[in-house]
Amino acid sequence: TLLRVLLPGKVYVPAPSFSEYRLSAESVNAKVEEIPLSAKTDFKIPVEFFTKIEPKSVVYLGNPNNPDGQILNEERLKQILPLVEKTQSYLILDESFVDFLGDSFSCRKLCLCHRQVIIVSSLTKFYAVPGLRIGCSFSTEEIAKKCQEQLIPWHVNGLVQTYMKSALADDAYIQRTREYCKTERNRMITDLSAIDSIKVYPGSVNFFLCKLMRKFKSAYELQQALWPYKIILRQCGNYAGLDESYFRIAVKIKEENLRLVNALRKVLE
Repeated sequence: TLLRVLLPGKVYVPAPSFSEYRLSAESVNAKVEEIPLSAKTDFKIPVEFFTKIEPKSVVYLGNPNNPDGQILNEERLKQILPLVEKTQSYLILDESFVDFLGDSFSCRKLCLCHRQVIIVSSLTKFYAVPGLRIGCSFSTEEIAKKCQEQLIPWHVNGLVQTYMKSALADDAYIQRTREYCKTERNRMITDLSAIDSIKVYPGSVNFFLCKLMRKFKSAYELQQALWPYKIILRQCGNYAGLDESYFRIAVKIKEENLRLVNALRKVLE
């Protein structure tokens, strides 16, 4: 919907990143160029790239990015914003996972003073209700109205609205989930980092990007070894910028996390 309103000539997407950024650009026949993220710099956004973006484009960035989980650095964002605005382009920040960190990590306030910043967010990640397919965006009133005109009638049903109003008001769940995720993340980083055969990119939210360093050449081979343990990995070889040695795992309940770590130890060590 956003790209049908903005109609950019070119769309810039991070690589690796969520594949729907590219698909949305292709749906409006916009040219796509990748912003290369390097594992050598832990997938940090390269500021120098933004000195050469074309006028009236759209730039997608994840905050945090999927699949590496990197949160946007405030200093880098301050450098990027003037470069985007200078070209009369739009910066779309995807904050679908930022709720795991808290409001202080969100860039929503930027919409108040930067007309070319748009925030999009899925409400299904943090609340674990992917079937509801609900999200929101933050932008200028003008863009919001134009997007509203593009939406189909009854795009969000009454049951979903009722559920999400209750969920967003559930402060106890929000606090408990953030604290649990932080504790389990820290424990899993320690446990996974002790396995010499994989490199763990810490990220910031409820998943980790990992790279195989020896024994198995691909995540597919590792997956075959994990079938007896009834564990499924997210193989990441289909992400632009990653090869078959990368995979992603999620933070789940403690018992499942321990089972995952123990299984990885058995098949990798």
